[in-house]
Amino acid sequence: MKNIFVLLLGILSFCDNSDKIDYLEVKKVDFGITSVFTIKCDNFEYSFQDQIESHIIKDKETISKFENWINSLESDSSDYHPDVRVRITIFYESGKKDVICMSDLGILYNGKSKKMNFCLLNYLESL
Repeated sequence: MKNIFVLLLGILSFCDNSDKIDYLEVKKVDFGITSVFTIKCDNFEYSFQDQIESHIIKDKETISKFENWINSLESDSSDYHPDVRVRITIFYESGKKDVICMSDLGILYNGKSKKMNFCLLNYLESL
């Protein structure tokens, strides 16, 4: 009986392949900053070199809230590409990375357009 329990426990832990967030790296500028050109995700850091604020988030409670926010993101059929003011890199325990780029109007999550989550936006503005 003990062997069956150990076997079941091993199978259940093997099946739990959900990737856990290790930490978040948030790079942002003031949402009110204007630019002559639209800032894309790939050139965010180059465009705002001296104005970027960086934050590393390791707090488990904040990461849990963040997971809820990103899991609730809905696809945006308009294919909106934001004039980026925040770039978030999500580092997972497995080594995988995801990237979120945002303006105050829209979100790109790994290059896919998503509808705005105002709880996430308010949190990022408060950093």
